[in-house]
Amino acid sequence: MVPTKKAAFSSLTYERTVYAMRSRYAVIEPYVRGKSVLDIGSVANLGGHTLWRFLDPLARELTGLDLIESGDPRIHFGNVESFSFGRSFEVIIFGSTLEHVDNQGQALDNMYSHLQDDGVMIITVPNAKWWTVVFKPHVEHVLWHDRYTLDAILTRHGFMGSELLYYPGSSLRMSFLHRCLYARHEILVICRKQRVEASFVPHVKSPPPG
Repeated sequence: MVPTKKAAFSSLTYERTVYAMRSRYAVIEPYVRGKSVLDIGSVANLGGHTLWRFLDPLARELTGLDLIESGDPRIHFGNVESFSFGRSFEVIIFGSTLEHVDNQGQALDNMYSHLQDDGVMIITVPNAKWWTVVFKPHVEHVLWHDRYTLDAILTRHGFMGSELLYYPGSSLRMSFLHRCLYARHEILVICRKQRVEASFVPHVKSPPPG
């Protein structure tokens, strides 16, 4: 069943362009402090744990999931499309991860079942409409999103956005010129479960006729 509702980001009141913010961390911090947090894609390239290390002292309870094995027992090895924790979380974070997932709808359906009804999901992705993304694609990305495709896939899988922001990237150190050139390089979305009837089930493809 696909809910018939207005596009989550159809109004510009959901959009705020951020030039001065150094990274995504300032936006994420108040949502994760003292919460149970599930971090998707916890193991960064070259074995780093950049977002994980940021979340660790803030979250009341931090759990991770990745297709790269980690020595941290809190980071589970598994696929976000199907892995089950058998519990729910107050906050779920896709930090520059969704664009690497083969079946994004399945991943969102799975995370829908892991997010508490009053919980928050935070997604950051490269902005498909910004020149620094178009002219320098990442070799491991399977697709790009802009605000409209994010709206479509989130609405289709049971979520609605409460805020959408643009920001220049995840580096903790950026020059003024970098912030200007990369001002809309990344998109950050704060979303929640749609308030729909109790019988709602996230979008599932119907079998072909016959």
